[in-house]
Amino acid sequence: MKEEKNEIAIIGFVFSLIGYITIGVSSIIGLILSIIGLRKSKRLDNKNKAFAVAGIVLSIVRLIIVIVLIVLFVLLVGFSQANIVGIPKGYIKKYEYYDKDGFQDYTDYAKYVYTDKNIVIKSGNYKIVTKDDVENIKGYFNNTRSWMSELSRLDEYDFDENIINEGDYVMIITKEGQKIGNSKYKKYDNYSVYFYDVETNTLYYIHSNI
Repeated sequence: MKEEKNEIAIIGFVFSLIGYITIGVSSIIGLILSIIGLRKSKRLDNKNKAFAVAGIVLSIVRLIIVIVLIVLFVLLVGFSQANIVGIPKGYIKKYEYYDKDGFQDYTDYAKYVYTDKNIVIKSGNYKIVTKDDVENIKGYFNNTRSWMSELSRLDEYDFDENIINEGDYVMIITKEGQKIGNSKYKKYDNYSVYFYDVETNTLYYIHSNI
């Protein structure tokens, strides 16, 4: 009588290894085959059981890595989209100065030139600047200027607070008042300000997370 083999356990192990040089599809195949091989080994006196177990472990580890990378990618994309939510497409020029060394604490400055203010207005995210808003907006830009100076990056920052006037447009996103541990965010701890100057059709963006 021909001896029954358990080649599927070895095949599953091989696919599990291949999964480490592919995007992970081979790991799924390897996992399925290795499980089948493990079950088969039980009725074959544990023949090639080690290959089956190794294949299962390798496949699971690889799949966990892939899932973690996908989650990180989604979070990064979401973070990026959150930061540019106030910057409508259609600008003809852009100047971006992002903090290259920042991770948890960072300060960014950018400006985008448009041909028509309606591009910004139609985005629906902005409000018209009133007289009462002017000093509040200046406060954010003054805070950004102080951090740019602290970081020796004033050569990247050319914003003039005096251009902030009634009739311009602004959107402010801030975590002020939100809980962080046992305390709460203060006004200038974490904010994004999008200010559109109607005279120059320029959108200025500042972000600080300290």
